[in-house]
Formats: sequence, structure tokens, C-alpha cells
Amino acid sequence: MAYGPDILEERDPARRMQNLQKLIAERQPTEILVLTAISILSDDSEIRRVALERLDERNAEEGNASARVAVMIDSWRREGALMTWPQPMDARQSARAARIERAHRARMPLASAAPDQEMPPAQAQPAAVDSPRSAASAPAPRRAAVAVPAAKNPFQRIAGVLVAPAETFRDIAARPDILVPLLIIVIAFFIAAAVVVPRLDWTAGNEIQVEAIKKQDPSMPQEDIDQRLKIANAAQKVTSWLSPLFWIVGYVIVAGVLLLAFRILGGEGTFKQAFSITLYSWIPIAIFRIIRAIVVAARGTVDVMDLGTVVKSNPAFLLDFREQPIPFALLGALDVFSIWTLVLLIIGFAAMSKFSKGKSAAIVIAFWIVLVLIGAGLAAFGAAGMKKA
Repeated sequence: MAYGPDILEERDPARRMQNLQKLIAERQPTEILVLTAISILSDDSEIRRVALERLDERNAEEGNASARVAVMIDSWRREGALMTWPQPMDARQSARAARIERAHRARMPLASAAPDQEMPPAQAQPAAVDSPRSAASAPAPRRAAVAVPAAKNPFQRIAGVLVAPAETFRDIAARPDILVPLLIIVIAFFIAAAVVVPRLDWTAGNEIQVEAIKKQDPSMPQEDIDQRLKIANAAQKVTSWLSPLFWIVGYVIVAGVLLLAFRILGGEGTFKQAFSITLYSWIPIAIFRIIRAIVVAARGTVDVMDLGTVVKSNPAFLLDFREQPIPFALLGALDVFSIWTLVLLIIGFAAMSKFSKGKSAAIVIAFWIVLVLIGAGLAAFGAAGMKKA
């Protein structure tokens, strides 16, 4: 249940209070965050009073709820948004926030900041009175309080997910984008393919195919075998060139499955958010493809069977795929770049769903383990076919 919108946007006062009481009763992990937003954004004075009284109760229980509220308000002023509330504070809401901050600094109950004092103009005007209304009505401070920073552009976000992922994914979750990161990843993959595919040595793969063909039909003429190899090699090259497009389908599946899992477990998020987070999380894989292309170009040619371990970023290079396919696949999953992507997915989906990073990690890692096991099964199946040959 999205308690914030359900309380703030509900027109029926009784239902608003019912939703607020349900939030308080369930003690959601995001309760303090939601109550802070409600106490500032809601135009229902009774709702604001109950929200602030509950924050005082949480402060009595934990001893730090009041400080957390002040930190959230300060972050709201600097970032221009509070998590799932993208709108900045207007003048009236800024005045409420100022009263709550003053109550915190004075170590008073936050609930004492609940009422909006509708003072007559003559009482509200003197500059010597440090009233919330006068503080809110000063044009310059109000503009500073609600200034919204410009959204990061895709290139800033790409750099951000590498050096400051938590902050960057909060920005991505608030304002997801798809086209530019998708184009950047696809272009990087095509550039890598342009370098790698012409330098692949298909000899070892052809030998395995020849053995399989002769096992199936020992009497097949060599000309027919050569023709089949030619067709198979052409198909493999086309597949290698088109693999970046196939990956787009993969991104859609990953985003969709993870979004479904998070939503089933009570998280927030839309497909656009999930897809954008998935794309930015795949930046390390794009970096890996470029690094591998550089290594392949430096070596001149690479056996197609060794392409997966040409960059020693995982321990699978210690094994022979044909002899130990399942351990090879499992060790290959322990790749530095794959784990990097996994960590980014955890951080990104935590920002989208409003789950803790621990809960997000449990969901993402469970999905990753399923993919690894499927990959190990396919590797075992392929190796079994080779041995039969």
C-alpha cells in the first residue's frame, strides 16, 4: 500500500484518518519518512497533528526519530524532493517545515508545531517577531528552500552509478530514463562485436562439430561437411553481431521479473523505473565488453572456446569447459563485472521499492542464483553433447 499518496490524495477525511491509523498500526519501515511528508504536505490539520504526535511517540521509543525528521527536511530542501514526493515545498509547506525544525532544535515535542497559526496581517508583519509566517513570507529564503536541482543527464548518471550509486539511483528512480542509456549500451556492445568477431578462431569449434557430424553420419562426404560448417559459422557470426539486440530482450525480462518480485513483496515501482535501473546497472558489463575487445585486439586472434575467459575476471579460466562444464559455469558466474552489476541492481531496486538494501539483496541474489543454475544446466547439456560426439 502506498500510504503517502493514499493519505495525501484521499478526499474523504474519514478515509484519510483510517489510512493514517493503518500506517501507524503496521509500523512500516518507511513510517517516519511517510509521517514527515504528511506532516508537511497535508492540508488537513487533524491529519498533521496525529502524524506529528506519532513522530513524538517514535522519538520516545527510539530517541532519534526527531533528529531523523530534521535530517529528512534538510535533505528535502537540498534535493528538492522527499523520496516518493517529487514536488518541492510551497510557501505554506515550507512554513510548516520551519516550525518542525525549530521544535527539534528547541527539543520540544514535534506535535507543538502542528497548527497553522492564521494570524491577522497586523500581527504577522513585524520583522522583530520570529514567526513561522514571517519566515515563510520572505521571498529570498523561500526560493532557496524550495530550489529544485536540475536532473542529472544520462552521462552524469553513468558516472554516478560507478562512483556514487546510492545517490544516483535515487535520482534515476525519481526521474527514470531509458533511451539514452539503452543506446549507449547497445553502441558499446556493437563496437565490441566489431572488434572481436573478425578475430575469433573457429577451428576448435569446427573440430567439435565435425566430430558430431561424423558420429551421426559416418558416410557423409567431406564436401557436405564443409558446407554445413560454412553455414554454421555464418550463423554464429550473425548471432554474434546481433547479440546486442538480443540483450535488449534480456534487459526487459530482468526488469520485468525483478519488478514483479518486488511488487509482490510489497515494494513500490513502475516498469519504467525498473527498466531504467536495469540499464544503468548493466554499465559494468558494457565496460567488460570494451575491455575484452581491447584484449582480443591486442592478441590478434582468440579461440572461440576461450572467449569467456580471455579477460581473467573470474576463476573459470582455471578449468576446461569441456571437461568440467558445471564447475566452469559456476565459477564463471563469480565474475567481477557480474558481481558489480549485481550490487548495482540491489542498490537501484532498493531505491525504487523503498525496501532496505538487505531485503533488496535477498530478492536480487535469489533471482541471480536461479539464472546461474539455469546457465550451469545448459552448460552441462552442451558438454554432454560434445562428449557424445
